[in-house]
Amino acid sequence: MDTDNNTRQWAQLFVVSADHRLLLIHHPNASAPWRPAGGELCLEEGFGEAARRALEASTGLAGPLGPLLHECEVPGEQSPGRWRERYFLVRHDPASQTRREMPGRWWSLDELRQAPAGQLKPAWLPELLERVIAGDGHAPSSAARL
Repeated sequence: MDTDNNTRQWAQLFVVSADHRLLLIHHPNASAPWRPAGGELCLEEGFGEAARRALEASTGLAGPLGPLLHECEVPGEQSPGRWRERYFLVRHDPASQTRREMPGRWWSLDELRQAPAGQLKPAWLPELLERVIAGDGHAPSSAARL
């Protein structure tokens, strides 16, 4: 893990279903309660490894990790410093699902656009889903910068 003492690293999962819905996990005590699944990198772990670990642990899904969609660095919420985040596309294949019910909720693009201010983190989730959908099922060839 390549980071300084003030930057934490987080692998985010942009899990999209065949009908173009985005899986978001509910965090009731967070400032913005609906967020993508993900996990902080452990010592000596890369972003891809963390994303695969978080995919299984937080969603019960297994399968290939798609391309990197987005990278950003944001201020920390509850501690001083910054968060370095990378968002990976994961196509949801119902055949790979190990849990009967998924945690969280599947959101359509219209539902994301109509969500009340402050409910989604990050706020640009609708724009990224729109880019994935516009790619006709394919992610951008390079990381999207929003």
